[in-house]
Amino acid sequence: MLYVRGSKEEKQRVEGMLSELIISMDHHSLAHLSSENSCPICFCELDDPFKLESCGHMFCKTCLVDQCESAMKSQDGFPLSCLKNGCKKLLLLVDLRCLLSSEQLEELIRASLNAFVASSAGLYRFCPTPDCTSIYKVTVADAEGKPFVCGACSVEICTKCHLEYHPLISCEAYKEYKEDPDATLLEWRRGKENVKNCPSCGYTIEKSEGCNHVECD
Repeated sequence: MLYVRGSKEEKQRVEGMLSELIISMDHHSLAHLSSENSCPICFCELDDPFKLESCGHMFCKTCLVDQCESAMKSQDGFPLSCLKNGCKKLLLLVDLRCLLSSEQLEELIRASLNAFVASSAGLYRFCPTPDCTSIYKVTVADAEGKPFVCGACSVEICTKCHLEYHPLISCEAYKEYKEDPDATLLEWRRGKENVKNCPSCGYTIEKSEGCNHVECD
């Protein structure tokens, strides 16, 4: 119990201050209670509440699923994190497995890979095999190309020029060969008297020994 001594005016002033303090405390308690029972995404009362493993914050399950599906479609918003104001803790795989079907989770992973490669400023690329989701790190311009052996489709790629791996030949020479395979052959046979075309099939042949008689198989 609280006793106040003084004039009538002083008592009324103290009662007013106490009344304002009580009202303020009630509003704070209601706001805190409302915050604890509402979803940070839709700001409505929690419906089918889901507690995130990383931070313990509660959301409507459908709101978290919508967050994941929006990221899949836009390929933006990665890495997925808690949307409660000031949190930003990452959503863990254990949460995603509870929220999404296996097909949705695979689609989300593909979208996150696409977003990662797109944001890498050319530092990473996808394996060139169609529908292969493997990625590799690109070799910088002034370094020697290294082979990338894809663990999914077994293709071997040069990480500098992104063509088939070509040991013992430079990227520039291999690009020229790929653009015009005959140009390299013509350069090789230029000035060689012992190199002719097969009179039957037209293939290039080189005489190493023996007579000039040629039989085409």
